[in-house]
Amino acid sequence: MKHATISNSHDSARGHDPQRRGRIPVVRTVRVRWARVGPDRRLFLRGELFRIFSAYYEGFGIEAFESFFLDRQDVVLGLFYGADRQLAGFCSMRRSVVGAGGHRYGALSAGVYIDTRYRGGRVAAAFGLREAMRIKLRHPSVRLGYLGLAHTPAPYRLFCRTMPRVYPSRPDHSGEPPGDIAEVMSSMLDERGWPRLRHCPWAIATPMYHPRPDWLERKLGTPDDLDVQFFCERVPGWSRHGHALACWVPLELRDIAGASLRWRPGTARGRRSESEQRGPQ
Repeated sequence: MKHATISNSHDSARGHDPQRRGRIPVVRTVRVRWARVGPDRRLFLRGELFRIFSAYYEGFGIEAFESFFLDRQDVVLGLFYGADRQLAGFCSMRRSVVGAGGHRYGALSAGVYIDTRYRGGRVAAAFGLREAMRIKLRHPSVRLGYLGLAHTPAPYRLFCRTMPRVYPSRPDHSGEPPGDIAEVMSSMLDERGWPRLRHCPWAIATPMYHPRPDWLERKLGTPDDLDVQFFCERVPGWSRHGHALACWVPLELRDIAGASLRWRPGTARGRRSESEQRGPQ
């Protein structure tokens, strides 16, 4: 499973992104419970996953990476392998249960990082939706949702385009989080311990910094997309200061089923979102 060429991902993540047609497809997903991984394999995977992650962000050492993405209760990994049989990326997913307003909320958190030489956005989305469906079927009374931290406009725009409800968002989309959801989000964000910015309760100062902020800003240009404008207004320091926008995406059965249909192989939505999914989330 050695990924001998992963160091090249640093160049692609920092501005030398290969053309989409030349990217290698992700063809296989391996589901792993981190708590069940043996010591030798755990040490190897930790190094490989950190190398993929560190192509996107600076400011996180390997110990902090392991603590945040791996050494938490019930962490499930999706390991993505390309057609060249190399490790192409991963998804780290974890679940917490929070009480609010007399209800139990299941909050899913996930980080998706794929070497930009690979094409794997649709595969990563399918993995996340399968995990959400698995949890929802086992715990049907829990109000499930995805608590995401959008570090760039791309994943936030993707949420708004593919999911019927996203909080916070434009007033004509979903608006601000309702009371119970706002309580859940606040509880989960306080647990992470990262400071919130004064101008927006859902804007977070994280220790993850983009290595090429100038390139990211040039790539974005002057956005005419309303969701991108909303993101940039809430998180003006996203490209240079490690700021991110916390958002809640409800995941009831109808939401999961609808998203699965939109992301199924061969659909126009899935093909368009393939490139949008490549950025950090």
